[in-house]
Amino acid sequence: MCIRDRYQRRVRERDCSMSAPAASNAASKLRLYYHPSSSAALRVLLFVMCKRIRPSVELVAVGARLVDKVVLWTLPKDDPHTARLGTRDFKALSPEGRVPLLLLPDQRMLSQSEAIIHFLTAIAPSPVSLLPTSPWERALVEQIVAIVACDIHPLQNLPMVQLAIRELGMAEEPPARHRFRAHFIRSGFGSLESVLKKTAGKFSVGDALTEADLFVLPQVRNGIGAGITIEDFPTLARVWNNLLEVKEVRETLDACGGVLPPKNPPREAKL
Repeated sequence: MCIRDRYQRRVRERDCSMSAPAASNAASKLRLYYHPSSSAALRVLLFVMCKRIRPSVELVAVGARLVDKVVLWTLPKDDPHTARLGTRDFKALSPEGRVPLLLLPDQRMLSQSEAIIHFLTAIAPSPVSLLPTSPWERALVEQIVAIVACDIHPLQNLPMVQLAIRELGMAEEPPARHRFRAHFIRSGFGSLESVLKKTAGKFSVGDALTEADLFVLPQVRNGIGAGITIEDFPTLARVWNNLLEVKEVRETLDACGGVLPPKNPPREAKL
């Protein structure tokens, strides 16, 4: 049994004694906090749309404010937690202060895109599978997810780049296109390209859409926004272009401001 199967079984069997009917009921009332500019949140938005579980998940767009050149998320004015907490500071709800954030009806919270995707896979019924049936291909999906989430994303994350400029003496350049950021995205894309040459068909692993694609696409979007020439990585570019032809993917990107990261993303994604 693969790691993902064991995880899903544990969720079903031990998630605070939540029975199958209760889990289904909870799925219909889940709230997902996100911001259209967050690539981590975009992974989960893509998952919700591509799995066709949008009716089961309420999307809640957070706001953003700039404090000392640092972007901080804010709760919507009309969010019930804004009144309860007496503040719009998102950290008052979630001390991590990050999106995406999944809020359950009993007020349990789950952060981190991969954990949220694992949980939704386990509890939200869907006719669509984003995981291969082969254990080997599932492992390849996890490998690609890890390259993006663990190797590339942390070193290109804008808050980290902004902190390095502000406090560690790194050269002052526009953070989104900073040489430091571009270097690590380009290096990571080199690693991805070497893997995708062996795994990709139409998409990242074979010819069917998988969770790997939900991580690859937002990172490529960031890379293009950082000035990376995606055509330098032919297999990655082919997968990217094929993903843009998927209806749910294109609609999600359009709702989040477009195929490329916009300078002024919309306040919320109309999905």
